[in-house]
Amino acid sequence: MKNIIVMLTAIFLMVPAVTSAHTHLETSNPKEGQVVKEKLNEIVLTFGTPIEELSKMTVTRDGNEVQLSEMNVENNEMTGSLDKPLENGSYVVNWNIVGEDGHPIEGQLTFSVETKQEEEETAKKEEKQTTENENRAEGSDETAEEQPETDLENEEESNENEGQSSLFTTVLIIVLAIVLIAGAGVLIKRKK
Repeated sequence: MKNIIVMLTAIFLMVPAVTSAHTHLETSNPKEGQVVKEKLNEIVLTFGTPIEELSKMTVTRDGNEVQLSEMNVENNEMTGSLDKPLENGSYVVNWNIVGEDGHPIEGQLTFSVETKQEEEETAKKEEKQTTENENRAEGSDETAEEQPETDLENEEESNENEGQSSLFTTVLIIVLAIVLIAGAGVLIKRKK
């Protein structure tokens, strides 16, 4: 009985040592749950012990994979590089590593991106529109001459459309009048 107690005690003391030998995610950039406010061109995962070259990560947004342009594993760090900064939205990084002890371990990291990309693009569009409007206002003689022709063409098209509309209305009234007269004639014949 004494031997069994000694063996069980030894096993219980060894379990934490074995468990702590497995590597784990120590830090990351971006961090778990972080809201990134600046452009993000790479994701860096740092583990507690060196990891094998077989280790990999995938990045998804709304269930669609975001392609990494390059992925490097060096010592205890895995880096995923992107061709262009991530767009605004929520992202999930799934990682699968092989630790120094040969055990495969997997995990997940979530973060979101909220940069001022959209505001900058809107400002650029507004600036472009303002510049175009100013150029039209200043305009060259050619532009001024082309404008009346365009207005004249638009007026002619409008007159054609009105003429077609008037013709259609006239034909419709005539057809309705014929139908009414024919209907009245049929009613009169039936009464007699």
